[in-house]
Amino acid sequence: MLKTRLITAAVALPALILAVLKAPQDYFTAGMAVVAAAGVLELMFMYKAGRLMTVAAALLGALCILAHPRGMMAEALLASMLLIGVIRLFAKPSPDSALQDMAPAMLGLLYVAGLLSFMLLLHKAHHGLVLFILGTVWISDAFAYFIGTKFGRHKLYPSMSPKKSWEGAAASVAGGAIGALVLGAIFLDQLLLFNQLLIAGIAIGVVAVAGDLVESMIKRDAGVKDSSNFIPGHGGLLDKIDGSLYSAPVLVYILSSWGVISEGIVIKLPF
Repeated sequence: MLKTRLITAAVALPALILAVLKAPQDYFTAGMAVVAAAGVLELMFMYKAGRLMTVAAALLGALCILAHPRGMMAEALLASMLLIGVIRLFAKPSPDSALQDMAPAMLGLLYVAGLLSFMLLLHKAHHGLVLFILGTVWISDAFAYFIGTKFGRHKLYPSMSPKKSWEGAAASVAGGAIGALVLGAIFLDQLLLFNQLLIAGIAIGVVAVAGDLVESMIKRDAGVKDSSNFIPGHGGLLDKIDGSLYSAPVLVYILSSWGVISEGIVIKLPF
């Protein structure tokens, strides 16, 4: 399994780096739309959703991403959720399990397409930020996996993910800090100072653990081990981007609060 993981990474990583760094914004948006559709499909397959709802949710997820550069992401998400209800209304003549049928599609739109939209903000600000966050999360995951496997003694949340430990979670934070310092020097062209890289890396390391646990919760509820077998040796697409999905909005908020990027979430505190 480890050999397969390394071979897949050796083939995929150069292509990913080249695509992210060289892709114009429109092409990157189209690529994220494909990723959104694939991620929503995985979620729908995990919950064994009906064919019509599955196809509709995947297409709507992609359309929501395509609406983002035009400033219409929120409207697209709202319209998509309304449409999901209409599709369910006419797909089955019975109201039985209506919420059960609609929930995976609505979750997919928010969890996959909604969170992926923050990658577009990062790419627009600096192409290297996408590689920075993806790489930092993966290094964080690698630290958590290897340290947790060897030294993990205290279970983190066994009902959600039996193999994760507090030792692995601590390693995730350390890996995030180290990954951010290394990848920031490689991809960010001095966009962030040393202390900013360190803070961002620690935040990513913490949030990546939460993102991983959330996806583990979803998979256990759906009764599957991996979201799919899409990536040889690595499981599904969602298995690889779960930490990044949660970390992207956090990084956008951190960078916007520092004034590094002009677009993002700015929460006005009452003090």
